[in-house]
Amino acid sequence: MFGVSTDDYYSDITVKQLLFSGGKYVSQLRSSKVSVEAQKQRLREHIVELQRANLELDRLAGPDALGLSKVSVQTGTSHGGIPLPGGGVAQVAIDFDTLGRLSAVCHGYGLAGCVQHGASTLPDELFHRFPAVEAAEIHLATGFQNLLYEHPAFPAGLRREIEGWCFGNAADERKDGETETQFLYKTRKKALGPYKRALWDLPTREEILADQEAKFVFLFEQLAVNGTAELVGRHVRPLEQRRPAPGAVRAAAEAVRAGS
Repeated sequence: MFGVSTDDYYSDITVKQLLFSGGKYVSQLRSSKVSVEAQKQRLREHIVELQRANLELDRLAGPDALGLSKVSVQTGTSHGGIPLPGGGVAQVAIDFDTLGRLSAVCHGYGLAGCVQHGASTLPDELFHRFPAVEAAEIHLATGFQNLLYEHPAFPAGLRREIEGWCFGNAADERKDGETETQFLYKTRKKALGPYKRALWDLPTREEILADQEAKFVFLFEQLAVNGTAELVGRHVRPLEQRRPAPGAVRAAAEAVRAGS
C-alpha cells in the first residue's frame, strides 16, 4: 500500500533510492530547504513514479506470476478514521489529484484503478469525487458499523454489555494515553462476532436497517453505481464456487434426518 503524507520532506532522491534506502535518507529528506508546497508536489511526483516502478516490476515478472489485481493507496485517510479523545473522528484532507493520477497509472497496466482505504468516515459531500478520479474500490465498513452502534435506537443495555466485553477481551490493545472513547471506537468491531445473534435479533432492528438502507442508496448514487447493471452483466462473469458445509452444520443436518 502506498502512502501519501504531505508532512514528509523530500529533496533530490531518486525512486530507486526511496525503494532500497531502508531509512538512510530520512535526515536528508527533512533537511530540504525548498518550500513546503514544493516539497508536497515533489512527494506526489515520487509516489506516482514509485507506483509506476512497482507495476513495471510486476509486469516484468511474466504471465505465470500471481501478479497484482489492484493497488491500495493512503491519500490522507486511515482505516476506520482517527477517533478523537472526546468522541467523533478527525477531519482529513484527501489528495484527490494524486488519487486520480495513481488510478491513471493503474489503467496503463490493465488494472481497474486504485483502492481508497478509510473512506467510510469522510463527510458526505466528498463521495461524489471518487468516481471523478476513477477510484476502483472504496472501503466503507466502519461507517456502517458506526451507524449500528451509534444509532439512537440501539439498546443502551446491550451497548454497555458490548463495552464491557471490549474491556475484558481487548484491553491489551489499548495504547498509552488513549481515552476510553478512543479505545472502544477502535475495538468494538471485535464484538460483532460474539454478539452476532443479539445484534441480529435486536427489537429495533428494522429501524436501524432502514437508516442503513438510506445510506446505501446515497452511496450508490454518489459513487455512480446506480444504472450499471447492464455494464456489469456484459463484462463480469461470476465463477460458481462450492465449499463443503462446516462439520457442525453437517452434524445438525444428519441429526434432523435421523429424527425424521
